[in-house]
Amino acid sequence: MLTPVSESLKSTAIQPAQNPGAAWFRHALACLALLVLICISYSNADHDRLFFDSQLLPLDYTLSDWSASVRRFVQSGIRPGQELTNLTFAADCEWNRRNGMPPWDLTRFVTVNVVLHAATVLCVYALIVRLGGRRQYAALLAFLAAVWFAVHPVHVASITYIVQRRGVLSTLFYLLGLHAWLSFRHASNRPLRAAWLLVLAVAFFLSLKSKTMGLTLPIAILLLEFCTRASDPLQLKRFVKAAGVVLVIFAIAVGIYLASVELPRATNAGAGGTALSRLSEAPRQFATQMRATVASWKLLAFPMPNLLCLDHQFPTTPPYDPWALAAIATNFAVVLLGIKAARNGRSALAFGILFPYVAIIPWLFITQAEQLVEYKLYLPAVGIALIGVHALDWLRSKTHVSFVGILALVVIACMIPITRQRNQLCKSPIAIWQDVLKKYPNVFRGWVSLGTSFADAGQHAQAMDAFGTANKIDPYNAQLHYYMGNSLRALGRPTDAIAEYKEARRIAGGDLPIAINLAVTLMENGRTAEAIEDLRKAIDQRWPATDNRIVAQAHLNLANALANTGATTDAETEYRSAIAAYPMYAQAHFGLGLVLDRLGRRTEAIECMLSALRFKPDLEQAKRALDEMSSRASPEAAP
Repeated sequence: MLTPVSESLKSTAIQPAQNPGAAWFRHALACLALLVLICISYSNADHDRLFFDSQLLPLDYTLSDWSASVRRFVQSGIRPGQELTNLTFAADCEWNRRNGMPPWDLTRFVTVNVVLHAATVLCVYALIVRLGGRRQYAALLAFLAAVWFAVHPVHVASITYIVQRRGVLSTLFYLLGLHAWLSFRHASNRPLRAAWLLVLAVAFFLSLKSKTMGLTLPIAILLLEFCTRASDPLQLKRFVKAAGVVLVIFAIAVGIYLASVELPRATNAGAGGTALSRLSEAPRQFATQMRATVASWKLLAFPMPNLLCLDHQFPTTPPYDPWALAAIATNFAVVLLGIKAARNGRSALAFGILFPYVAIIPWLFITQAEQLVEYKLYLPAVGIALIGVHALDWLRSKTHVSFVGILALVVIACMIPITRQRNQLCKSPIAIWQDVLKKYPNVFRGWVSLGTSFADAGQHAQAMDAFGTANKIDPYNAQLHYYMGNSLRALGRPTDAIAEYKEARRIAGGDLPIAINLAVTLMENGRTAEAIEDLRKAIDQRWPATDNRIVAQAHLNLANALANTGATTDAETEYRSAIAAYPMYAQAHFGLGLVLDRLGRRTEAIECMLSALRFKPDLEQAKRALDEMSSRASPEAAP
């Protein structure tokens, strides 16, 4: 069990000021100024189009259904995940709906992200103050470091990239957990200590339910304990014994979680092979992340527009690569520096140096699809802010506090326009990918994504130019040929579109969306029999992990084709298969209703139309069909 707070720890905590009223006024003024600067930095962050993984959010029907999202959160239990983040998305959709706006109007989503960022900034400021001790000008230095965190351009990826709310939300509860631990350490009686432990448990749980990176909070608390006890050999010895037990329990729990959830999930997602083969990639992943960590510190220290990018291309590195070895040595030296600071009694500085390494633990050994992304720097930046306080304090001791303040404000004033510029960039996916390609001109994914962004904007000629460049880099990518087929179809070139779809089918095999678009194009050009044959084959050969909604769409398209040829009985079977795959599929209920009406089963047909309207009240075709069926006498009423 951990021992009571040592005298050395007490000396690092904020002591009551001689004039508590003046201290509270300074802190309130600092918090108000932080909020104002955040508003200035993100007043132009609103945008009207989702980009990157955020585009998948509207496909999750539970996010548009508040009660379904609540049920999913409750039923998920204590398992780490993103259920709390999804619940906030559902709340945004519900708020929009009740205020007469489309559920996915992004103004509300961006506003909530900015508010969560503001709350996190205030937590960062409070943490710096609590760990800052009684140094002269502590409040001013804490304010300057918190402003750096608040307006840093690298955080644009966490705030304007809607789906990355999960990182901001998780960090907020993460910091609240650290505050709860500090309050527990300084509580004067058992009931109060028990209350703070309960707050810590709740904060830990909510951080885990926002994003799984919250798993590292216990390690961060142990690190904080180490940093405050390392200067006292007796306290350090007692801490090591207690921490060893905690770490073993924690390692077992995380191991069970990884084995049961994360590794199978990553394997199913196609990130590469079996769980065992992914674990064999751990040395390569570690070496790559050591290089990415050094690059991350560069981004945080020098956030120049030419270095910042919403999609960094960072190749993996073998452990024996010279640059990887140099990065490992550099990070090892930084860790030793942090340990030395702790042994010298500089606990807050030590925690700031070592905390980023705790924050990146989730990405050190498990293979990642993206090695360097800016939203992953949100939590580690808290440690850099703590380092910044000590850097400013050192500079103050060598010069004068007015010079330090002016210098810091100049740096911050330069960062705010960069942040606003990046907000503006995020208003257009086309602009995002054009910016990426300026920095990484030969990246296949960049050209493909630029092409799809042009296609989404209806600029298919420009899309084909981008796809053409991508095709020169990798002509054997099924998804690229699929996108080319879509744009060629939109440009009125069906023959070329069919050729591209078939090439994509040849490469990908069981990719069902490709087969769906091929079948639709074939039917549009009078080749219905060929479309039916290919779609049947594609449904049978589909990948096991294919989303049920895609399977339902394939059955629907096949049913429509069969209905057009007069094969109503087969069409009924396919419509029912679509409904079995996705029961809320309004179009499938509508199509089944038409077929049943054609077969003379009007009562069942009316029930299908009512089901279609229950799932999609604005389906005008179903309304008209229902009115027409209801106006006719049912077969049962006929003499």
